[in-house]
Amino acid sequence: MKRTSIQAVLLFTFILSAHNIIADDWPVWRGPNRNSISNEKGWNPAALKSGAKIAWEANVGKGHSSVSVQGDKLYTLGNRDGTDVISCLNTKNGSIIWEQSYKCAEGNFPGPRSTPIIDGNNVYTFSRNAKAYCLNASSGKVIWNRDLIADDDAKEPRWGHASSPVIYNDLVIYNAGAHGIALNKKTGKTVWSSGKGNESYASAVVFQSGGKDLVAIFSGKAVNAVDPKTGKKVWSYPWTTSYDVHAADPIVDGNLMYISSGYKTGASLIDFSGSKPRQVWGIQAEMKNHFNTSVLIDGNLYGIAENTGKGKVTCMDFKTGTIKWSKGKGYEGLMAADGKLIIMDKAGDLTIAEVNPNKFVEISKAQILGSKPQNWTVPVLANGSIYCRKSTGRLVSIDVSK
Repeated sequence: MKRTSIQAVLLFTFILSAHNIIADDWPVWRGPNRNSISNEKGWNPAALKSGAKIAWEANVGKGHSSVSVQGDKLYTLGNRDGTDVISCLNTKNGSIIWEQSYKCAEGNFPGPRSTPIIDGNNVYTFSRNAKAYCLNASSGKVIWNRDLIADDDAKEPRWGHASSPVIYNDLVIYNAGAHGIALNKKTGKTVWSSGKGNESYASAVVFQSGGKDLVAIFSGKAVNAVDPKTGKKVWSYPWTTSYDVHAADPIVDGNLMYISSGYKTGASLIDFSGSKPRQVWGIQAEMKNHFNTSVLIDGNLYGIAENTGKGKVTCMDFKTGTIKWSKGKGYEGLMAADGKLIIMDKAGDLTIAEVNPNKFVEISKAQILGSKPQNWTVPVLANGSIYCRKSTGRLVSIDVSK
């Protein structure tokens, strides 16, 4: 798969010599490689054994937006009293560098879900009611903004847009409309639009097929492979679930694509190497990714199976769909770094565990956020800190550098 411009510019590591950490930014949704795996090494997975070392905390407004981090700046979204707020915070102390806002109803399960992404010195955001913004990452000045419902025939799905923008060359691609909308990332002008359709919640995923770039975009009834340059739909694979909720991103490995949804739906693997996609293995009902996307490591998927609040940490063989192990109840989301899983649960506990295909092995655990309301936001490791966010807007920075 070709690297997008954002990956080429922002994917780098640097050494924090004082703590012997090879640290890394986390500039986009699901990280620099768009696979929920950090490049960070040398951080301390046992740091939670004696309780969490909280460096700082802040309130960024209601919502489930995750964070994007570049150097000493962190970006996220929240809602305060019917106004969406794009926040840029200092990663050293949580102080506000700048904020930008616009009117947006907080909606049910209140607040935004999309995560800002950074491309060069620009940051791109997407609201639950399809407002697309491009801002200067240093100052917060608005460069352009668009209303994709008014301008491009998108519509707001039942629980509002939740997908994050994706940069592809000079385009920024959104899961909106029938199977996507692409804007020029510099000007905000529409490059292509797929018209009205039954939209869903997962973010677009760029992949390769037959030596060409495609982008996977979930609609309410199918996963669609789209030419990112033109918006033309190349193929479509039917995939349905209750309420048309496809929130977990597709995972692509070679010519195989894993898709999974909650509400008793389960998971499936498809092969798209031929003239049309075909099923490799059928519905695996035990692996139901409701909100958060699984992580593929060495041929195994690690993810949260079952609807949020009831989720089990589960390991499954990618190519066969065989469940290897399943642990606990109430887990919400996870990511991976340096052979470790970083997991948030319903109770607000953060757990560090081994990436282990044979069994669940806990390394350390600490209470971070408390239970109700929701802890749906996936934790993020960046530059020696783990960031955890609660739906009330409480954002916590935990030092795991030593």
